[in-house]
Amino acid sequence: MTPAKFIRDNALTMWFSVPSVIGAMTKLRLLRAGCLPSLRFSLFCGEPLPAIYAQAWQEAAPNSILENLYGPTEATIAISNYRWDNARSPQQCVNGIVPIGWIFDGQNVCVVDQDRRPVAAGEVGELCLAGSQVTSGYWNNLKKTAEQFVHLPGDRDNLWYRTGDLAKQDTSSCLFYLSRTDHQVKIRGYRVELQEIEEVVRRASGSAQVVSVPWPVRNGSADGVIAFVSGLESLDQSHVLTYCRGYLPEYMVPKRIYLLDEMPLNGNGKIDRDRLLQTLKGAQIE
Repeated sequence: MTPAKFIRDNALTMWFSVPSVIGAMTKLRLLRAGCLPSLRFSLFCGEPLPAIYAQAWQEAAPNSILENLYGPTEATIAISNYRWDNARSPQQCVNGIVPIGWIFDGQNVCVVDQDRRPVAAGEVGELCLAGSQVTSGYWNNLKKTAEQFVHLPGDRDNLWYRTGDLAKQDTSSCLFYLSRTDHQVKIRGYRVELQEIEEVVRRASGSAQVVSVPWPVRNGSADGVIAFVSGLESLDQSHVLTYCRGYLPEYMVPKRIYLLDEMPLNGNGKIDRDRLLQTLKGAQIE
């Protein structure tokens, strides 16, 4: 419950957790510059790592190498990595999210379009994985296995796992996570990536703990977006919305922004978007 104290009391040299832990520690004001001097390696995995989190942790653990790891359970948890660099990395982030880096040696990655054909460098598509780390299917679930494990056109040798993550790859083969396929939504007919909205709200509010959800959704398209912010004592909603209007088209500007004491987390410690949606449904917010 007090990870910073635990690290110091035990002089830990290695840390591995989901990024949400940084948000919780920041909210409790447990991350001060230089407060975690014993750490030598800090690994984060399981959900997108905001750049502001990486910067806060690096300042608190100045002697530590910070790695952002990426990989679903189907690929034995981690299959790519990106090493944070204070001078270079902030400019490489997309939508305020740290890159997921380069695939491990001996493993395979492909970013594909809707026809499962590889896209060019810089173009967005679904991230697919193959290699010795990737499982061949789900136990006693042939239907789900057939949906997620596929052969790409012209490649019958490899079985590829469809991650459901939208990503792009630059000319150096560095991977950038953009969103979940189910977080790329239609708002009034326009295709929108929620991460883009969240990055603007993060800049406007000064909080790294931001989640946006499409709302309300009717017939597969949303009428707008509602954002949730935590980690602040107060929120000037008018200021945030005015800032958003300066950077986002009108249909992407949140209808409302709610300040929460804390973000709901699921059993894996990740932000639970479904609970946020249930809260809106329960309140019958339009």
